[in-house]
Amino acid sequence: MDTVFLFPGQGSQRHDMFQPYQGTKHFELIKQLIEDELQEDVNQYTADFSSTRHVQLALLIVGVSSSKQLVEAGIRPDCVAGHSAGAYSAAVLSEVLTLKDAIRFVDLRGRLMEQAFPSVYGMMAVQGLDVNVVLRVIESQSDVYLANENAQQQVVLSGSERSLQTIRDTLKEKGARRVTKLSVTVPSHSPLFKKRGGCAS
Repeated sequence: MDTVFLFPGQGSQRHDMFQPYQGTKHFELIKQLIEDELQEDVNQYTADFSSTRHVQLALLIVGVSSSKQLVEAGIRPDCVAGHSAGAYSAAVLSEVLTLKDAIRFVDLRGRLMEQAFPSVYGMMAVQGLDVNVVLRVIESQSDVYLANENAQQQVVLSGSERSLQTIRDTLKEKGARRVTKLSVTVPSHSPLFKKRGGCAS
């Protein structure tokens, strides 16, 4: 049976996400590398999730350190994949990127995204409602887009916080089982980035 390592993107972060790996060889290695490269304390990343840059760097730390720990224990992937920011952890594990280059890319990516959207934007997950119904609902908002279609009845929307809040009740009225605001402060995977010059796409 094939083994696949999948690395998640933003929205999967937790304030205690470093805890299981602190003190382990690979965690301490990447922590030291980031602190040397970026001249900052990595512990701030999990303390402040209002920064998309912090979240993305935290995901890189956990993705790389946890997967390397598995490999060292004899669990090797036949293939790897990453969603959004998780692609950088996958690229490091598959040796497409060096760890140092991945740190630089993720740092730059996060900075550019924050510059493009310093506030009032975000993402929202919708579960239990057909994607076609969701698309009809968001037609009423010029700044809300379908960002991810995870399954026929599980999608993620990106847009302004005001417009996302406006359609929240409508989605529930249409039958959505759950509508959840994600811990993401930018409208990832949407055309809004192109409208800002595409600097962080």
